[in-house]
Amino acid sequence: MSLDILHELPTSSVPPASALAELLISQLSARGQTVVTAESCSAGSLAQLLSSVQGAANSLTGGFVVYRKFAKERLLGINPELLAEFGAVSEAIARAMAVNAIERSGADLAIALTGVTGVEPDEDGNPIGRVHVAAVMADGTVKHRHCEFGKSSPDVLLHAALQSALLTALDLIAEPKH
Repeated sequence: MSLDILHELPTSSVPPASALAELLISQLSARGQTVVTAESCSAGSLAQLLSSVQGAANSLTGGFVVYRKFAKERLLGINPELLAEFGAVSEAIARAMAVNAIERSGADLAIALTGVTGVEPDEDGNPIGRVHVAAVMADGTVKHRHCEFGKSSPDVLLHAALQSALLTALDLIAEPKH
């Protein structure tokens, strides 16, 4: 499990999520690769953002919106025991969401987000601003990011979560293959 934790909102030096989405789609298109999303706290916003990029039809396979625990179990096949052990907002669940999204879609890359971007902590006591992101390639290569953004407006938290998800995916696809 990862020990890297991002403790602040992205600064103005980080490009907006829309620019990061354009970069990701461009890089995936150039490689002939596809992406699928598995989203909890972002409720489909990442797939919508990716779909708005010119050329997305060549790279975006689709997305899973699994806002509640039972949706994670039914739509993505997340083991209920894993949810019980780690909670829905965890590295283990973000990774499982991404892995299972690849298995169900056949995409080359999956990006998963789970967290609390609303106005109150979740039912498990996770604080506002906690987000786990996982990006997984079909070959099993994984990158994870744990964010503790703190309290902010839902719009600000959602944008920060999208930026983190896209940066994680871009970092993953930039890694040299062995």
